[in-house]
Amino acid sequence: MKPVSVWEQLPRATELGPAEVHPSLGPTVSFGGMVLEIDEEYAAVVHAADLELRAPRDPFG
Repeated sequence: MKPVSVWEQLPRATELGPAEVHPSLGPTVSFGGMVLEIDEEYAAVVHAADLELRAPRDPFG
């Protein structure tokens, strides 16, 4: 399925998580006033993206 529109453009510094787990929905993320359901396999990706924002900057990068 191809995307057909863009709902919101947020700065890269926007945290995506935490991914909350609901018994009836599964993992969800909230940002930009929206609550989106994600597949369980992407919960780790959301967590990693948020950790990357808090990591110290690479002085050589």
